[in-house]
This record gives sequence, C-alpha cells and structure tokens, in this order.
Amino acid sequence: MDCNLSMALSSLLGDIVKVVRGDGPGTVKIDNKVFQLHYRLTTFLFLGFSVLVTAYNMLGEPVNCSCSGCSGNITLSMMNTYCWITSTYIYDVSLSHVRGLGYSETSCGSYPPAADSRRVYQTYYQWVPFMLALHGVLFYLPHWLWVVSEDGRMEAMIRDVRLPVLDRGVLRARVTNLAGYVRQTLGSYRGYFCRFVICDALNVLNVVTTIFVVDGFLNGNFLGYGSAVMAYLAGREKESPFCRRFPRLASCQLEMAGPAGAPQVHHALCVLPLNVLNEKVYLVLWFWLIFLAVLSSVVFVGRLVLLLVRGFRVPMLEHKAHFKFSADVRSGINALQVGDFFLLSLMARNMDITAFRLLLKELAKDNFQASFSELDDDEEEECASDEMAMTATNGARKRLKDYDD
Repeated sequence: MDCNLSMALSSLLGDIVKVVRGDGPGTVKIDNKVFQLHYRLTTFLFLGFSVLVTAYNMLGEPVNCSCSGCSGNITLSMMNTYCWITSTYIYDVSLSHVRGLGYSETSCGSYPPAADSRRVYQTYYQWVPFMLALHGVLFYLPHWLWVVSEDGRMEAMIRDVRLPVLDRGVLRARVTNLAGYVRQTLGSYRGYFCRFVICDALNVLNVVTTIFVVDGFLNGNFLGYGSAVMAYLAGREKESPFCRRFPRLASCQLEMAGPAGAPQVHHALCVLPLNVLNEKVYLVLWFWLIFLAVLSSVVFVGRLVLLLVRGFRVPMLEHKAHFKFSADVRSGINALQVGDFFLLSLMARNMDITAFRLLLKELAKDNFQASFSELDDDEEEECASDEMAMTATNGARKRLKDYDD
C-alpha cells in the first residue's frame, strides 16, 4: 500500500512539473522572466509543498496524543482523531514565565498557563495542504488569463519567420508579408497591451495579497516570521520563533456527557510532528514571497516606464537588433502608439537578429523612407527563387487572414 501511494504521489508531482515547466525553448515567448517566476517556479513551490505535506499526513501520524484520564469508550485512537479534526491549543505565555517554571526557552512544550494567559488554537493545522494547493492555482491564474486573452496572436504572426530558412529570398518574402500585415494593423494593439498589463498587475497583486492571506491563516504569525528566525539564529533573540508559531506539543480538550448525563472533560497532550515540516515550508515561502513581491513590483513599474516613456523605446530596440538607428528612424519609432511598440518588442524577443532587422527595414519603407539603408549590408539582392518566395508569401498571408477571420 505504501509503495503504491509513493508511486502515485511521484506521478502527481511529475505532472505538476510538466504543467509549470512549459513547452520548451522553441515556443513563442509572450511574457518575461519575472512573469514566468509566478506561474512556473512559485506554482511549483506551492503545489510541490502541498503534495509533500499531504504525503506526510498519509504516511505518518499528524497528531499523536496521550490521555492519562481516558478510559472506557475513550481510546487513544479516538482522542487522536478528535484532536485532529477539531483543533489543539497552547497558552500564550511570556518567556519569563516559561523560565520561571524551569523550562528551557528553546523547548517546544505545552506550558502551564499564567494568570493572564489565553489559549491560542492551532486552527490551521489540517488545512495546510489545501491552502498551499489553492495558492499554487492562484499563481498560475494570471498566466492562464493572458494565454487565453492573447489567443496565439504572436505565434500566428511570426510562425513563418521563425522556421529555419536556407534561402534568403524566401525569408525576405516572409518578412515582407509580415511587415505588410503589421503596417495595416498599426494602432489596433492598445487592447493587446492593456490586457498584458492587467495580467502582470494581477501577478503583483497576487503575491502581495498571498503574504497577508497566509499571515491571517497562521493567526498573524507569518509577516515577521523570517526576520524573527534570522534574529534567533544570529543570537539576538532567545525565544524560538518556531515553537510559538508551529508548536510541537499542544493541548486538546474533549467534552462529552457521562453515563449519568453529567459533563465530563478529558484533557490530552498531543505531539504535532507535522509542524516540524510546516515550519520549514513556511520559512522557505516567507523568503521567496518577500523576494518575489519586491522584484515583481520593481520590474512592473520599470517595464511600464520603459514602454510609456518614449525616450527609452529606441535603446530597447537597438539592443535587440544590435544596431544603431538613424535620427529619423528614432523619431518614427517614438511616434508609435504604446500598443504597437509593445507588439514590436515582443517580436524582437521571438525573432533572430537577421529577421528582425529585415522587419524594421520593411516597416520603414512607407513611414521612414530609406532610413534603414544601413541595415542592408549585402541584403539588397532580390529573391533567387520567385516560385519559393511566392509560395511562402501566400501561405503566410493565408494564415494571418484566417487568424483575423
């Protein structure tokens, strides 16, 4: 049974890896590296941790209780089940009280209450794998929305120019056809750009919201978790941040009616071995989510500035094309609407340098006459094979027309 369960969990984890890994290096890129950190690495972390915690629950004992006063119908198995499906609790006591009782500050025990202490219930315990899986799905959602919204437009546009071509004339014919389509549709990509910005903003909102949702889920013990651990490991704090947030020992109380109808209360002391895993899972997630939130916010704002401020546009394309543009070409690129420039920047990411230079030259013919003459080098020769060029052109034009229809 255990072997079959392990094989099933391994298969499930492998399916998760396939989902978040993507289709490989040959696919069309419609986002950026930071965007991919959300729906690939972060989704994998949450779903992988969910599978790990679930396996620990199924293969081990999530709760193991001891009840000295239990007898008769109240068995240890019943007590374990009851404490698992309800909740355990510890007392919120100060470090000085713990030391006064003779306990070590590093021990994770169920301490006797002080006069002013209150019970802190571990209500999150059995919900950890479900919450981890939910967050994994939420981190994948913006990517799914962008893929559905983008609807394969970029792939349909540049499919022909990405194919390996040995004949320069065929490549020129394909790029000429693509340039003609782009020229005819300039000014219609504002919505394309806005949909990407919305999905990218959802990534930032998602990671920031996740931090606060997890903090509420862990009873307010997540926001300062990582910094408390670093202070504790550095010796600046004496109290273990693991024990207070993820106790290894906790109390449980079962109230029931006795044989004569009088209320009976049974107390148990429970070991929570799963918290040894939970404390490490959420420590990794704390560092990763804080890093991802800062990185995503900075990159999101920086990308908007690069796209909206016209002074940054030409250097971006010059870096992609590995070429210095002339003055009139610079003014022409700066005159593009933000949606058109966003489309051009995506094309630059998915085309090789030769094809992208040819595309810029073709786009310049009507709008910036002879401005891209520097890009030609020895590329002014006409198509060597007219039949091959016409075949490639007609095929590409038909696919683009079918896409529009």
